[in-house]
Amino acid sequence: MLIRHVLILGIVIFFSTSFDSIFAEMEENNPVIPQFSTCSVPISGNWIISSDCTLSTSTTVTGNVWIQNNSVLTIPNEITLYVDFENSNLKVFSGSGLLIQFGGTIKQTDSTLDKFNDCSPGWDITGYYIPLESDYEGDFFSIIIDGESRDFREDFIDSIMIEGWGKTLSGDYLGWYSNSFHINDNAVDADGNPLVVGIVAVDTSIVDPNTNLIIPTLPDPWNEFIFLSSDVGSGVIGKHIDVFTGVGNMAEQETFQITSSGNTVCQ
Repeated sequence: MLIRHVLILGIVIFFSTSFDSIFAEMEENNPVIPQFSTCSVPISGNWIISSDCTLSTSTTVTGNVWIQNNSVLTIPNEITLYVDFENSNLKVFSGSGLLIQFGGTIKQTDSTLDKFNDCSPGWDITGYYIPLESDYEGDFFSIIIDGESRDFREDFIDSIMIEGWGKTLSGDYLGWYSNSFHINDNAVDADGNPLVVGIVAVDTSIVDPNTNLIIPTLPDPWNEFIFLSSDVGSGVIGKHIDVFTGVGNMAEQETFQITSSGNTVCQ
């Protein structure tokens, strides 16, 4: 279904069956849509939206989604909001709105994990994240990237050489792979796709690329995630999975929470 200029106001939406996507096409001559603050999505339970925000990454909501208090939720291009419409609902309260820009989607979450029945024990789980240079205080150090010299905090560089990517003070991303540094607009996985929570690095001789899997022995909420094996790492060998946990210090703390041995992995 294609909807032009969609800004849904003053209605309540209930979904009881799944659907693939909803699109709102914005024409070139339309006024620029205001860029609201980034949405803060809870890791579990209901998501109650009470101020304007834009979804920055594809996200799964485990409970209801309620848009209220004259707020607008914006889902931009290439971003998907997953909701379990079989057990939850999405409501847009009077005066509020849901704006789905062209290329943005809302999709039904697969509410059952029964299909992940090929399980094996004895897996090591670690985590990796994107460090922020703004969280570091070390001296600046010059490195050559593509023939040009740039300065970064030295302790920030040390973290990147462990984690793979970091967000610089300039807002771009510094990566370390193939024994050299690289600059990119996004931190990306092995396929060149932006890193998002839910991606894992695997040994592709053990787990096929782009395979969905779950790790039910991880602590909540990670035990309910459906992961995608779209990344690799030089230290990820054998029955070892490295889980991407996000950006910044809180994401780093999550890596400590999930690092463990003897886990069960199901595909």
